[in-house]
Amino acid sequence: MCNAYIKKGEIGGKTITYVCKSWKTSTEWNDGFYLEALVVPYIISLFTAPGFINVAMEPPHHSFWIEASTDMPLILKQRCVEAFEKLHACGVLHGDVELRHMLIGGDA
Repeated sequence: MCNAYIKKGEIGGKTITYVCKSWKTSTEWNDGFYLEALVVPYIISLFTAPGFINVAMEPPHHSFWIEASTDMPLILKQRCVEAFEKLHACGVLHGDVELRHMLIGGDA
C-alpha cells in the first residue's frame, strides 16, 4: 500500500534525516490515516508529488536506529510487542506487521 524511505532534507538551514512514507494517489483509501499512539514518530510534514501523497516523519532516535530482525535480543523483541500493545490499546490494528516495518531507536 505504501513505501518508506530514509531521506535527508533541510529545515531552517539545518540538515535533518527523516522517514518518508509514500502512497500512490491511485490507491483506494478505506478510512484514511490513523493516529498510531506514542510508538509512531512525530510527523514533520505531509506533501504531494505527481501521483503520490508523502508523509515525512522524524526518525525513531536522533543518533541511530535499526530495523527489527529475527536475531535481535529478546529485550528488543519485547519492546516491539509492547509497541503493538500500545497501538492496540488506542484501537489501531496495524494490518501489515513485518520486521521491515519496525524501526528500533538507540533508546530501544
